[in-house]
Amino acid sequence: MRYQIKQRLMSLRGRFDILDESGEPVLHAVGKAIAIRTQYSLQSLDGEELLLIRQRVLSLLPKFDILRNGQPHALVRRDFSFRPRYSVQVEGGEDLRVRGSLLEYNYEITRGGQTVALVAKTVWSLRDNYGIEIFEPELDALVLAVVIVIDAVNATQGSSLSNLGG
Repeated sequence: MRYQIKQRLMSLRGRFDILDESGEPVLHAVGKAIAIRTQYSLQSLDGEELLLIRQRVLSLLPKFDILRNGQPHALVRRDFSFRPRYSVQVEGGEDLRVRGSLLEYNYEITRGGQTVALVAKTVWSLRDNYGIEIFEPELDALVLAVVIVIDAVNATQGSSLSNLGG
């Protein structure tokens, strides 16, 4: 399945619209106003929360919990490395890895060495805009949440997705 994530320009809390491959809205990610940490709610169009993305505040490197129905679903963490890399520890499932290209503004998400998603950022745009192709349908919501986490980390560090080193 192919998706586009588009950040809304005039949103103080941070809001992303998630569109399917035909350009129709399918989900939203809404930032919650919490001063000490970044938090997003991945929601259906009718406002039902599918996943809650919540930053851990006392951590040397960025870590985000992803909750489903209030229960731990995954932990996204930036790995200690000269080049930014991310690991996704999935509750009751196989972990994911995120690796990317510094110059090409894109990255891939793998599980067990197999590519499960490709992500590319539109470089010359006023707002963040990502194209995502997900090859494992059961991972759709989780992959979309991971893209939002990486965007949030890079936004707070004054950088872009291009800083994902390969």
